[in-house]
Amino acid sequence: IRLATMSALSVLISVDAVLGKVNLAQLVVMVLVEVRALGNLRMVISNIFNTDYHMNMMHIYVFAAYFGLSVAWCLPKPLPEGMEDKDQTATIPSLSAML
Repeated sequence: IRLATMSALSVLISVDAVLGKVNLAQLVVMVLVEVRALGNLRMVISNIFNTDYHMNMMHIYVFAAYFGLSVAWCLPKPLPEGMEDKDQTATIPSLSAML
């Protein structure tokens, strides 16, 4: 249950950074990459640095926020003003990810 909670928490935090910028297929790929990267990070932190579960839990927030921001940064830039639909809502996902 702990591992599932940690993975779900990490995914929910990083999805907030790319909310409104990605479609479902991109989101699934991002989640698969993130869960694998989080597993590797947990293994490195617990085996090499010999930290306990509570200290490992604190690294999830930092990892998820920066993972989401780096994915949002790698995404293509939006279209110019004339090319967009008028009724599309503007979101600032990277700002809400840091909150």
